[in-house]
Amino acid sequence: MDGGVKVPEAGFPFHRVEGDGKEGKLDEFTLKVDVDQILKRHAGNIGFVQLAMVTVSALTLPAAVYFPVFANAQLPHRCRMDQATEDRYRSEFNESISDSFDTVAALVGPWTSSTLPASMEDRAFGCHRYQPPIMSPITNQTQLSTIPCDKGYVYKFSPQQYPGGIVNEWDLVCDQAWKVPFSTSMYMVGMLVGFVAGGLAGDRFGRRLTALIACIFEGLSTIAVSLSPNFWCYVVFRFSLACSCSIKIAVLLVLCMEMTTAHQRSLINGIWTITICFLLRVMLSPLAYWFPDWRWLHGILCMGTFFSFPSIFLFPESPRWLVSQHRNADALHQLYKIYRVNLRMRLCKEKAAPVTEEEFIRRIQEEASTLKTNGSKSASSTHPPQSQFGQVLRTFRDRKMVQITVQCVLLFSGQLATTFGLIFYGRTVRANVYLVNFFNSATQIPATIISGLMYRYCKRRKLPIMVMYILSLVILTIASIYNWAVKPESDLVLNICCNLALILLAAALNMVFMYVPELFASEARALGLGMASGLGRVGGIICPFLNALDSVIFHGFPIIIYVAILFLELVNLFWLPDTSGRNLLDNLEQKKDGDEGEEEEEEEVVDVRDDGDGGVDEEDGEPIWASTVDELVASTHVIRPTTDIRDVTKACPFGRQTTSVVHSADEINV
Repeated sequence: MDGGVKVPEAGFPFHRVEGDGKEGKLDEFTLKVDVDQILKRHAGNIGFVQLAMVTVSALTLPAAVYFPVFANAQLPHRCRMDQATEDRYRSEFNESISDSFDTVAALVGPWTSSTLPASMEDRAFGCHRYQPPIMSPITNQTQLSTIPCDKGYVYKFSPQQYPGGIVNEWDLVCDQAWKVPFSTSMYMVGMLVGFVAGGLAGDRFGRRLTALIACIFEGLSTIAVSLSPNFWCYVVFRFSLACSCSIKIAVLLVLCMEMTTAHQRSLINGIWTITICFLLRVMLSPLAYWFPDWRWLHGILCMGTFFSFPSIFLFPESPRWLVSQHRNADALHQLYKIYRVNLRMRLCKEKAAPVTEEEFIRRIQEEASTLKTNGSKSASSTHPPQSQFGQVLRTFRDRKMVQITVQCVLLFSGQLATTFGLIFYGRTVRANVYLVNFFNSATQIPATIISGLMYRYCKRRKLPIMVMYILSLVILTIASIYNWAVKPESDLVLNICCNLALILLAAALNMVFMYVPELFASEARALGLGMASGLGRVGGIICPFLNALDSVIFHGFPIIIYVAILFLELVNLFWLPDTSGRNLLDNLEQKKDGDEGEEEEEEEVVDVRDDGDGGVDEEDGEPIWASTVDELVASTHVIRPTTDIRDVTKACPFGRQTTSVVHSADEINV
């Protein structure tokens, strides 16, 4: 009958729809779609699509999180007097004294001695003026009465500091100084909300659609921040910008990771990290130098967000997410688009002719049906599809997944507390803010190289992170003991140790962002990363308060706290499960089926005689086409290619689009 669905023959792994004029149109693919194997052997796991996606995603993210480095610059200030007094001070001292600001400030009100180093108590200076004002520096000032500044403030500008921040525009000093860290904390709260919301939306509506919607709010928030008429509007719009930006990060990072295989994720993460944490951050220094007004600086800094919507609109949806939603046909269609673009943009001189989508899917079906005939029991999952949001809720009703989620939140909290804590603690170094930002950004290069190499050549995810934590703990312990025992006049040793630990912790953070998503199934991966990295922002919120203990207890005490946090991080990491990034789960049922069928799996595991050299692919293990974990484990050793197909061949740097060779049934020993 025209327009009807043809009932598949026995053992045939897919349905076809007829009557539309196109023979053999795919309607449903009933076997397990192994995205890893399709990417590796057919579509390409590190080609133009993957590189373009991660580069464009990172470049179009606004570097708003680093904006307070310049916008929140604290400048020396004094009370502003009436215009006649100001003119008198200017005419008397401006030409005769090299540093007229300090001299005039000492006449206006209580002022710190220029011979004493600045401390936290110095923030009280410049907040009161004498009543009445004095005109001579030799006047006895000890018995003069003071009143709070009532006519505003005059700021001392320096070539080493950013001149046009929010502090001097809205007079966020003295009794209003709390608003400066408050604005930063609210941005961190916005990131917390954004990561959690991005995780929920990414698993509910898909990675691509969520990112597109976030782009709209991100662009509007960027404009609103630059046009903020007052401080409170600035805080609200920055909060909105943090939410939308974090939503994009939560889904785009997962999307880029899901577009490749385990062996290449370190490269993808390296490109992501270098672009965001080094390139965009380094560009802050020249942009801040060229645009001394914070409104223009913020607008130029976030201009890339206006290119994100048209770029992400061209991105494919995550095939892994589509598989987790039981949309196998859509997943295969997205994989075919990746195959076409990677093949067309390949740098090889000799390019294979592209196949049609029907031929592309037929090759995959042949592999799946051959394995299905030899090593599987059923063609499809026994678990009926549920609503997407119901799948997410079902995932987090599992006791084990709840435990993993809580541990990941604690992992991110400790990681962000130590990382941002050391960054903020290192700001005590007084130097040119443009150079300080540049050199601090440069530390991300060795951190990215370390994390990339360790995850490229180490199959386990936990071990490299633990090594980074142990080394950081040892370095900070040495710094704490030296600072407590010797009590040096200079912080040279302390600063060197903090910077070394910061490099190691930055490398650990890169690896944590790859490790945590692999602990969750595809249907809840974005939510898992969003919950962990979002709620983990609490660590970034509390670290300024930890650093404040430096002046309350003794100098260097916050470092001891960070040592204790790293020790707790090691304990927490020890109890987390390990991953290798291979054959990631699509649904929670795979885990449950595997737990129920452990005894049956032992009987179904089969061996293989390999006609080749017997080598096993080091990247992704064996192909998995099974619909359940029972079939997944049973098929672990069934198929092995006769030739070892690598990710990147010498002739083609973006990989080969080939079809894996499947052994015939008589070559398989059960």
